[in-house]
Amino acid sequence: MASRLGRLRFELILGLVLRGASAVTGFALVWLIVQVFGAEVVGLYQLGIVTMTLSSVLACQGLDRILVRDASVAIHEGNLAEGKAKFLTACTRILCVGIPLTVLIVVFADPLANRLLREPAAAVHLRILAPALVTTAIIRVSASLLRARGDVMLSQSLDGWTYSGIAAIVVGSIWLSGMTADARLPAAAYLGGTTIVMTAGLIVVVRMTRGWTVDRKAALSVAPGLRIAGFNALAQFNTWIGLALLTASAGAASAGIFRVGFQFCLLFTLINSSFAMMIGPHIARAAAVRDAGGVKGTLRTATLLGCGICLPLLLGLMVFAEDAMRLFGPDFIRGANALRVLAAGQFLNVAFGPVGAALTMMKSEKAVLRIEVVATAAGVLLTIVLIPPYGMLGAAIGATSAIILRNTLSFATLRFRLRRI
Repeated sequence: MASRLGRLRFELILGLVLRGASAVTGFALVWLIVQVFGAEVVGLYQLGIVTMTLSSVLACQGLDRILVRDASVAIHEGNLAEGKAKFLTACTRILCVGIPLTVLIVVFADPLANRLLREPAAAVHLRILAPALVTTAIIRVSASLLRARGDVMLSQSLDGWTYSGIAAIVVGSIWLSGMTADARLPAAAYLGGTTIVMTAGLIVVVRMTRGWTVDRKAALSVAPGLRIAGFNALAQFNTWIGLALLTASAGAASAGIFRVGFQFCLLFTLINSSFAMMIGPHIARAAAVRDAGGVKGTLRTATLLGCGICLPLLLGLMVFAEDAMRLFGPDFIRGANALRVLAAGQFLNVAFGPVGAALTMMKSEKAVLRIEVVATAAGVLLTIVLIPPYGMLGAAIGATSAIILRNTLSFATLRFRLRRI
């Protein structure tokens, strides 16, 4: 038991370092976009990113989580052929859904930008970033297979700092050179980065599985994956609708400032998502043998470590929110209070622990989906009501309310499920 928890702590710390690198590169990329293009282009770029991310979640169909859960057990038991078969199935399904989604975004980019967002300039960013929904989905399932195999370093590097780092290098080169660049450059650089990383990830997976046979009878669960995709898409939709309504109500510049505040909170998000991926195989194996103590111990370790890391960050953002936003320019200071609300919500997300991921690994996707429907509905309703009078602060309150409700219900559900093991 002590050895298992020791290995878990090592994996959590390693994953945290790599996710920290992702937060740094993401922060650097947004800062560089502000320096070269200004707040409005940041807002347009972020609209494209959030739209692409929501579409990528739909294209992925929850197969990344299913792959971690199923392949980690199969590989642990020595059934490599099953693990390879599930990965190939996941890639095929992603392409079947992702390519049509890409075409839809490209075709309907103008109506979406003009009628809903009221920002015609957003259309070109939507089109450029549309193919990234496929590349990022393939990156996630590649990282999931590597994680199931136990390769933390590669899995977290693939689905993390690498492609945002490539985009930051491209935009940074323009900034240092003093050249005039087209506003489409950040989106194109991001797409190029994800394409490079996807190719590298597939090469790594092919080499790793070269000697593995393929179990043609192995099936990758469809219904659980769709439920996982459902609650992930609902959570992402809450983010997307907030940004879209803020853009339509206050303009792309306000949306850009709001997303800069969100960028500061990205470390909270990355810690939680990193820990969720790290604990996944451990919880899946513990749940498979009905080891409630193992599940609780794993969650406790992740939660305490996350809170210890995030508490100083929370206090710093609460006290120095204006100074933090001023790093991007004097106009960004007006997003300080929204930053405080977002930081409080994201810290609570870490403090509850990766309870949603734990429920998923315990095959309780239906419960997670029901919880997400309730949380998203509440968050969207508050966002619609609060953005017109309060702008960025209203968007932050809506997002934070959904986080609190989601985690409260998930925590209560997990406690109930653990008593039944």
